Amino acid sequence: MRSFQSLFIGYLLPLLLLMNCEKASPPQHYQKQEKTKYKVHPNELKQITHKETVYVPVYSEIFNYNEKTTLPLAATLSIRNTDLKKAMYVTKIDYYDSEGKLIKKYIDQATKLTALQTHNYIVEFSEKQGGAGANFIIEWGYEQAVNPPIFECIMISTANNLGISFVTEGKVIGSQVLVK
Repeated sequence: MRSFQSLFIGYLLPLLLLMNCEKASPPQHYQKQEKTKYKVHPNELKQITHKETVYVPVYSEIFNYNEKTTLPLAATLSIRNTDLKKAMYVTKIDYYDSEGKLIKKYIDQATKLTALQTHNYIVEFSEKQGGAGANFIIEWGYEQAVNPPIFECIMISTANNLGISFVTEGKVIGSQVLVK
């Protein structure tokens, strides 16, 4: 009897458990965010009464050992609407290199973030143009006073058996009240 229990527990039970396993799909929040459904019609933007411009530092690489050796990084720009009830509108997300040259426009039409919604934008690990002084310039607006959103960039690398990650925060560099 004991050998049957050992055989069942050691071999048959794990085999039965594996046979019932299905390949797990990644949770929905790990899948690529489809932002086209958040685009807004230009008429909706006429309601905006305040606009701000935000500078967010991003590092597509950092210096490693000396000024000639760099470590590439992937970066995630995270835009978080912290308001519990009101929407915000993002009208521009532009990515610039260390020399101030425009590399990429991340949106071609304004997007709306509803209450507590977050949008993420990725700078791929393979992107080499930005450099250690790259940045995002973001323009956003609102129609009624809202909680200040969070603009941050998370950089990460696991290259060369080295795990590194850090966060930078956005800084408001311009503010405008629109006259209606």
